[in-house]
Amino acid sequence: MEPFVVLARPALVDAASRLEGFAGALTLDNYYGPEATRLSEFPAVRTILLEPDPILVDHFAAVAGPRIVDYRIVLLRPGVDGAPMLQTPHYQFDGGLPAAPAAPVGKDAALALTSKVIGFLTDVEMSYLWDLESSAPGGYRLEIGSWCGKSASLLSSLCRAEGTKLFCVDQWVDRQGDLPWDFYNQFVATMPRPVQGRLMDVFLYQAALYGYLDTLIPLRTRSERVLPLLQTDFGFMFIDADHNYASVKRDALCAIGRLQRGGIVAFHDSNDYFPDVREFLEQEFVRRTDFEFVGQRDSMMAFRKLA
Repeated sequence: MEPFVVLARPALVDAASRLEGFAGALTLDNYYGPEATRLSEFPAVRTILLEPDPILVDHFAAVAGPRIVDYRIVLLRPGVDGAPMLQTPHYQFDGGLPAAPAAPVGKDAALALTSKVIGFLTDVEMSYLWDLESSAPGGYRLEIGSWCGKSASLLSSLCRAEGTKLFCVDQWVDRQGDLPWDFYNQFVATMPRPVQGRLMDVFLYQAALYGYLDTLIPLRTRSERVLPLLQTDFGFMFIDADHNYASVKRDALCAIGRLQRGGIVAFHDSNDYFPDVREFLEQEFVRRTDFEFVGQRDSMMAFRKLA
């Protein structure tokens, strides 16, 4: 394994220090005292083993700054026996992952791959999402609300073609809300056993299985915590997280300050099933003078930033 540094709680740092490639540990004052190790002390290291805890994720975003896109983020969590488990192809899910398929080339191939990933996008919405991202300015992409990764699989197809990255911000809270978990359970029952119990594991497993993990920067935290810390602007944003009015508004207002001029933001689930999303967009967002309405397909509504 290539050299890496660790940002995690002490027990996981200790476990990870026994892995080949360990170069050192980043530290936080509240874990290790005032003598914290700085990222600048590892100028040649480009792989970070990061425990997906919001405090640690936010800290990494702050200290990495605009260099965050230069790092390969490998997520680390304790296993059932306390040993570290790497949530990437390095982590062998019950004996290993099949070889990742070649990156899809073109819209039809990308849509065919995305259709295999669990999630809630209609065929019309998948096609529209591709068209929106294709027409947006170049640069990094942001997704707030990733769930199992269906939209991420589609957005990452263009990211790979353009050599850019997709930031995925989600709390990945297991079993929360009124989603159709029976449908989810049937789907994940086909996955290796270590994956089945945790939502973030499903997200990462599918990303590794279908070959788009290398384009992702997964940030397990809340948008209002991490977005002010990022020194990165985006050409395209997709918002599909918590669907209550306050949450949609918070995600939107936190995000659009980082959207490039001419950039596009798309919202999912503006429909009768999620009336708060529709109400926020139709009563507040459409009135903004710094955005113009682009269009709507099924429950996906898009806007372009004017200034």
